[in-house]
Amino acid sequence: MYDWLKFVHVLAAIAWVGGVILLNTYAPMVMSKGTMQDKISFTKLVLFAGRVFMIAASIVLAFGVWLVIDAGIEFSQAWISIGFTGVLVGAVLGPVFYTPSATKLKAAYEAGDDDASDALGKRISLVSTVEMLLMLIVVWSMVFKPGL
Repeated sequence: MYDWLKFVHVLAAIAWVGGVILLNTYAPMVMSKGTMQDKISFTKLVLFAGRVFMIAASIVLAFGVWLVIDAGIEFSQAWISIGFTGVLVGAVLGPVFYTPSATKLKAAYEAGDDDASDALGKRISLVSTVEMLLMLIVVWSMVFKPGL
């Protein structure tokens, strides 16, 4: 059972972390060289990805908790705490920051408001880069398991 739980947990993490890395890699190109339609389409993609990421984060969390219980691991382990922190930060940022910010960015693009879209784009990019780094720390902790 443990191997199947881990498989689903890792698969969901791949979808979530891989998607975040892809968006972080693709965004600067679209924002600097894309047409206005490209930028609007990208914000729509970000909004859609947010829903996918929320599902993936929920699966990562649920199966991660199940794995810890199934394996008899203490929740107080450092690598478990790091994992919880990453999932919780990502889960909160989606609905609290990314969805409203991407919605405002899309509206700014559609209105032709370059100042607002530039400011929002930079803010989203900064937060997303920090989140991506946190996710990479979480992946590192899952592999190397500090405190175990």
